[in-house]
Amino acid sequence: MRRLAVLLWLLAWPAAAQDLVADLSQRRIDISTGFSGAEVLVFGAIEGGGDVVVVARGPSQDLVVRRKERHFGIWINGTEARFDAAPGFYAVASSRPLADILPEQERRRGRVGADLLPLVPRGGGTNPEAFRAALIELRDQQGLFGENDPAATVVGGKLFSARIAFPATVVTGQYRIEALLVRDGRIMVARDLSLTVRRVGLGADLWRFAHDMPLLYGMASLLIAALAGWLGSVLFRRN
Repeated sequence: MRRLAVLLWLLAWPAAAQDLVADLSQRRIDISTGFSGAEVLVFGAIEGGGDVVVVARGPSQDLVVRRKERHFGIWINGTEARFDAAPGFYAVASSRPLADILPEQERRRGRVGADLLPLVPRGGGTNPEAFRAALIELRDQQGLFGENDPAATVVGGKLFSARIAFPATVVTGQYRIEALLVRDGRIMVARDLSLTVRRVGLGADLWRFAHDMPLLYGMASLLIAALAGWLGSVLFRRN
């Protein structure tokens, strides 16, 4: 109902108004027990024509990528590379392929596209770029990096929409979503939107307990495991 009202308002927006208006279908994603992912709709209107690019960025993380190496017939972790402050989530949706609407220099300036993210590996031996490519590929397989899947759509040269899919493994924190209006190979207007991903319910309580009091959490886990093992042995002995 709220989305319909906003779309009707956008249709009535005067031509002299801003070139780009954008909003989100929801401002918060709640992760509870059984959470399997979520989808957020980015929608709005443009004036004067152009292409639309939507970029979603998640909280930064320190990540490690390791190469599997075989020694004496056994696969073990070998050379590794560390990435400081890598985005925990990154997705791009555009009304046309990025290479067709934005030159590389403009994409690099706005950090639009996973291939242009400032991911600088520390370590990695003689070929650190291979670890950078592996990181992007792994995050893409996990659904945490994506590009035009699906693409943004523009209807009637005025209304646009893009769907951003968040997997079950999405990290909590503040997310920044940018709606960009592109004309003649340049980013003309940018609108910043914010999204919060948080844990709720029993899962949130257990997560806080594990992080705030790790020693007690570990002891409680061992106690529960011991009790479960004892109860199982009693039941099987009776059978």
